[in-house]
Amino acid sequence: MGTWGPAIFSDDDAEDIRDDYNTLLIVGKSAEEAEEIIFQEHYDEFKGSDIEPVFWFALALSEWKKGRLSEKVKEKAMAFIDSGEDLARWEEASKADYAKRVKALDDLKEKLLSPMPPAKKVSKPSLLYSPWECGDLLAYRIDKEHVQEFKDWGDRTHIYALLRVVGVEREPFTRLAESEYFYEIPYVVLYEWVGESIPRWEQVKDIPYVTWVTFVNSIAGIQVIIEKKDIRGREIAIIKKDSQFNAAKQNIKLGGTSVGFAGLDRKIIFRIASLNLLQE
Repeated sequence: MGTWGPAIFSDDDAEDIRDDYNTLLIVGKSAEEAEEIIFQEHYDEFKGSDIEPVFWFALALSEWKKGRLSEKVKEKAMAFIDSGEDLARWEEASKADYAKRVKALDDLKEKLLSPMPPAKKVSKPSLLYSPWECGDLLAYRIDKEHVQEFKDWGDRTHIYALLRVVGVEREPFTRLAESEYFYEIPYVVLYEWVGESIPRWEQVKDIPYVTWVTFVNSIAGIQVIIEKKDIRGREIAIIKKDSQFNAAKQNIKLGGTSVGFAGLDRKIIFRIASLNLLQE
């Protein structure tokens, strides 16, 4: 943790408080609930120390910006501003930084004494999600225009690669409080196959996996980072589902590289090219 400037949020601790407070509002906590959780999670680290003012300044400004400043937090922040305790930490700083901190506290005081902006409804979080389930076999289309740096397309305008979803991790959006929001992250492996149309299961059921270049001598699924907006315009067909699929039994590991669709396109193209699967 550290401080890199005199502004209120030019501090790792202050940033953490702001980010956690905003996250709690995003997952539907009330202003009172969010404040209480912030106290439970953070206050003991600051209480009675020379950085206690950082806690109150960060929380006060975070609440004010969201139109939810409580009287308790306002009074504590104002008391620390008026006491000058925070400035003691800046006495060994340069004169310029000391003066900037004085101004930052003056500005904070002025803001806390001014009318708050209205408390607006907080938008729902932008989540990663998996459109597939573990065991899904995918025909994954890559268009030439998406990987223009690859020069050996020949007459093709697109190809289909064969992917298996070997796992889907589900993680809470935040660990600060229970909520309905989760991240879903699928892992995929690549098969030694390429085509220009979607294959039938019978055509590809005996095709082996190939290793990704980043996982030499092992089979490993790579994370595909997907937001709902990313899937629009993508042609990805589920050829077959397998709810009994077990990655561990096939010696497939999860973890390692994370890519979005653009990165996955490039990884697939250059990997299958290295296997000479694109030769005419």
